[in-house]
Parts: sequence; C-alpha cells; structure tokens
Amino acid sequence: MNNRLPHEDQSAKSILLILGFLFCLAVVFVSVVGFVGLQIYSARRAALVAAEEQAMLAARAQAEAREEQYRANELIRQAEEAKQREFEAQQKLQNQRADEERRLTQQEREEKQREQAERELAENRRRQLESDEARKKQNELELLQRQLAEFESGFRAWHSNSAEQPLLPNSDGNGQRLSWRVHLLPYIGNEGLYKQFHLNEPWDSEHNLKLASQMPSVYGSQGDKTRFRCFLPVDGESPLRVGDVSDGLSQTA
Repeated sequence: MNNRLPHEDQSAKSILLILGFLFCLAVVFVSVVGFVGLQIYSARRAALVAAEEQAMLAARAQAEAREEQYRANELIRQAEEAKQREFEAQQKLQNQRADEERRLTQQEREEKQREQAERELAENRRRQLESDEARKKQNELELLQRQLAEFESGFRAWHSNSAEQPLLPNSDGNGQRLSWRVHLLPYIGNEGLYKQFHLNEPWDSEHNLKLASQMPSVYGSQGDKTRFRCFLPVDGESPLRVGDVSDGLSQTA
C-alpha cells in the first residue's frame, strides 16, 4: 500500500522532471562540448596537416630550388669549361697560324735565298761562258793572226823564190787540181809532206786523199776543209802577183 501523500508524489515527479531536464542538459552539454572539441580537434588537425603540407611544400620548394641552383651552377660550370675550351682552341689555332706563318716565312726566305743563289749561279755561269767565249774568240783570233803570219811568211818566201811562177793549183787537163795549200807547203816548213803528194794526180786520188788529214794546223784544217780560200783567175786570165798591187800589201785585204 502506498502511504505517501499526494504532495510528496508531486515533489518526486518534479524532482524526476528536474533530474531528467538536468540529464538532458548534461547530455546536450556533453554533446556540445564533444562537438566543439571535435571541431577544435578537426581544426587543429587540419591546421597540422596544412602546416605539414606547407612544410613539405617548402621543403620540396627548397629541394627544387637547390636542384635548380645545382643545375644553374652546372650550366655555369659547363659554360665556363666550354669557354675555356674555346679559348684554348683559339689559342692553339693562333699558335698554329703563327707557326705556319713562321714556317712560310722561313720557306719564303729559303726560297728567296735559293732563287738568289740560282740567279747568282746562273749569272756566274753566264759570265763564265762569256769569259770562255771571249777567251775562245781571243785564242781563235791569236791563232788566226799566227796562221796569217805564217801565210804571209810562206807567201813572201814563195814570192822570193818563185816570183814568176804563180801559186796556182795544177790541173791534169780534166779539171782535177791539187790545192794551193799543197804548193805552199814547202814555204811553211812542210816540205816533207809536200814531197809525199803525187803532183800528177788529182787531190782526191787514193794516194793524195790519205794525206789530207796530215795538213798542218796553220790551215785550220778539219779533214779536207779549211777556213781559208784562194780565189783563182778565170781561165785565160793572168794571175795577180805581188808586184801588181800598186798601193802596197798593207792597204789590201
């Protein structure tokens, strides 16, 4: 049996209602506090994540910056090395050109010296040839003068001994004659050779032809030829004698 009073029941209900309300408030408070805490935690977590991301991004940026700096330094180093190589190549090329110029200059000097030596040698040879030619001509002139002197002596000797006998080649009647050179031999110291000739035979007979090579050097002989010529009178004309030269032999050539 329930012995409580009605006002006690009412108080108990009120207390229960208050307790229920307080419990609800507590639940709401706990829920709000939990929600707020969760939001704060989430915010802090998001802030931490963002900070970590920022740190990672900063670290990545720093790493990229370091990488870029490294690459930039590497490019600078490569550029400097390339510049150094180019400078060395240019220096080497300049040295090669300088060496080539010096070599060419040396070659040019040697070539000029060689050309000068060749010109001097050619000039010396030319002078030597001219000197030899002049000496040869002088010797020939002196020889000719001696030969002419011998001729003069021989002709004078012939004129003194046989003034009336003209110094003409003899003829065998067929136009074959012995040269005047043969008839002059006794007067120039070659009487022995003169006596070997067969005067009754032509100059090109088998016997006389063998003696042609023995003719004295005064004739300037080359085999059966000589540089001197004796012009004969036309048949029927009298030969010219020394006495017929009215202006003297010194004025006659």
